[in-house]
Amino acid sequence: MKSTRIVFLLCLLAILVAVFPAAAQEETFGLSAEDFALMTGAQFPEDAAFNLATQFGLALDGDDYASWDFAGSGLFASDMFSLLLNGSITSAGSDTPLNIELRGVDGSLYISPDGGTNWFGGTAEEIEQMLSGFASSMGSDLPVNPEDLASGDMSDLMAQPGVMEAIMAISSIDPTTFVTIVRDADVDGSAHFTTTVDIAALVASPELAPVIASAAAGSMDTTANDVTEEQLQQMSAMMASMFQDSSLVLDQYVNLATNEVSRLTLTLALTLPSESGTSNAINLTLDFGLSDIGDATVVAPESFEPISQAMGALMGGM
Repeated sequence: MKSTRIVFLLCLLAILVAVFPAAAQEETFGLSAEDFALMTGAQFPEDAAFNLATQFGLALDGDDYASWDFAGSGLFASDMFSLLLNGSITSAGSDTPLNIELRGVDGSLYISPDGGTNWFGGTAEEIEQMLSGFASSMGSDLPVNPEDLASGDMSDLMAQPGVMEAIMAISSIDPTTFVTIVRDADVDGSAHFTTTVDIAALVASPELAPVIASAAAGSMDTTANDVTEEQLQQMSAMMASMFQDSSLVLDQYVNLATNEVSRLTLTLALTLPSESGTSNAINLTLDFGLSDIGDATVVAPESFEPISQAMGALMGGM
């Protein structure tokens, strides 16, 4: 069942990204037409200061396996951006502190792995070449070449088992059966919208039956045609039960004076039974707030080493 769970997690993300915006053109998901137009018409500001906080936790068989806890701040504009990120990553009971600063200005990117003491930098062209080489080196180890996807060539992806079934399911699913949106009380001059995804209802959707059959057939080393209707219904019920304690909530705040997004928060909680009888759980929160950039600016560090040195150290570590 491990492969089945992975497939459904990927399908969940794909549906949220691909289906919801398309269906949103015709449905208001419980909102008035005016409120829905306000929510969907909101744009991100062209330049802004921001702050963020994110936590992640992964528990396997009842034990904490990995987690992170980050806080950050920065700004972005058409010709510059910056990010200062602090926190820690925990894995197997070991904490690793993280203190990274990024600056982008004058067509170059600078990164400091120690919060501003030592810097590495390079032009956008140099970084693009390094990333292209990195993607090429990984392409032979992946079922789909990252360079092909980046160029828009989807042929390898479409040829993967189950992908066509998933796309057909996504194109026909009705998101109103598992997505609801409400407008809550305004906060500091911003309209507050809460979008809730019923994950159990999503995975039990009849439109996902072909995906369930394909995923189950792959885990049982058979074909989707060998899965009977009764087995399909049992698997759908099982998947719904598996995700019954899971939830996904997105809060969006829209500045009523500017019609721009002022804050986004995401809360994801996935709870799955494990083979030992205890729970596997994924918990993720992300809070992203925006404010007026004022007269803030970004400057390049006074001195830096070529970014290729940092990339070389990273590749060596991997």
